[in-house]
Amino acid sequence: MSIMQKTWNQELVRLLLLLLLGASVGVGFGQVFAGLFFAALLFSLYQLRQMHVFTLWVISKKRNPPDQSGGWGELSYRVSKSQKKARAKKKKLTKMLSRVRESAQALPEPTILVNALYEVEWFNQPGELMFGLTQKDKGQLVTNIIRSPQFLSLLNGASNSIEMPSPADDTKMLELRLVEFNDRRIILAKDITHVRRLMGLRQDFVANVSHELRTPLTVVLGYLEVMAEDESLHGADKNYILKMLAPALRMKSIVGDLLTLSSLDTDAPPPLDNCSVVRVAPLLAGLLVDMERLSGSCHDLETDIQENLALRAVESEIYSVFSNLISNAVRYTPDGSKITVRWFERDAQAVFEVKDNGPGIAPAHIHRLTERFYRADVGRSRDSGGTGLGLSIVKQVLRRHDSELQISSIEGQGSVFSCVFPLARLVYLKVPSVSADDSLDTVA
Repeated sequence: MSIMQKTWNQELVRLLLLLLLGASVGVGFGQVFAGLFFAALLFSLYQLRQMHVFTLWVISKKRNPPDQSGGWGELSYRVSKSQKKARAKKKKLTKMLSRVRESAQALPEPTILVNALYEVEWFNQPGELMFGLTQKDKGQLVTNIIRSPQFLSLLNGASNSIEMPSPADDTKMLELRLVEFNDRRIILAKDITHVRRLMGLRQDFVANVSHELRTPLTVVLGYLEVMAEDESLHGADKNYILKMLAPALRMKSIVGDLLTLSSLDTDAPPPLDNCSVVRVAPLLAGLLVDMERLSGSCHDLETDIQENLALRAVESEIYSVFSNLISNAVRYTPDGSKITVRWFERDAQAVFEVKDNGPGIAPAHIHRLTERFYRADVGRSRDSGGTGLGLSIVKQVLRRHDSELQISSIEGQGSVFSCVFPLARLVYLKVPSVSADDSLDTVA
């Protein structure tokens, strides 16, 4: 039998004894029911008194329980014991919360905690300085403090991360990321001002060096080409000139690609409304003729082109993307390989795809292929005449056109390079023709 059950049994015995005493006294006066009534009333008054003492103790929040006996004494003891455990647990949680806040305050990155309604609940000191926050901002909508369309896209989940100037200091550039847990969100910021400055310096350096190399390289190439065509040169002299001409031409290609990358890095992406309509079918038709010459008819080139599908873009940049992807397939697949070039619509999006059945690419290399000068096979890339910058140019151009390069490959089976353009850039030709007189119907 539990202690509580035993205690309440004692209370019941106490009530029965009191009723028995009242009945006995009532018999002596010839009023049994009056005796029982007064006994019950006395027991009730006693219980009300005990309840009143218990209630006053609970309201007063005193730690030591009142001196009570019977069931109320046991109840007071149980409640006191529960309160003691609750206080110990609360103290432990308070210490843990204090440690968490101290740890969060120690984070070097600016951090803001918002609730499900995007109201600011907490921020650390770096967040206070970088976002210009004060204690009065707690409980305020974070969108009223950080006013930026990019920031709204981050909150709405349209972007994984954004870059924006600091609201407190527009000379500083921040990278913002959002971390969700339960019904709250943590906004993490990183000061990338120094990184952006270094990138700018690097871009300027590459652009300046490439520009300065261009002129003397052109002069050297001019002399080498003249000497290579000189019929009076023979034997070793002729061989030396040709050996110098090949790397000089490659150097010219590298300088040209570096200048192109520098321009893509620094120039703002063209607004969609300012982009012309690129008729992809005739562009690919001319490009494939050049690729056939590059291949020397050593590859099986197949096409699947949706002729009525056009694109709002910068034509020269899109030409560069398509040319790089097709020429890479020609250069890096063995003779006799099959190369399929497709331009088609899928799920209200335009897809350009180059597929080959060549040797494929190892998984370790795929995610690094768009890095500048990265080569999965150095010797083979140089022998093919590549500069190591083609896919970097592709990546930058696609970024400027709301797309990205997707690469899938299986060693021994081939590779697929594709890029997907969003609905906003699609344009349908009313008549599936490559004529310049065709009218256009732009998809809204």
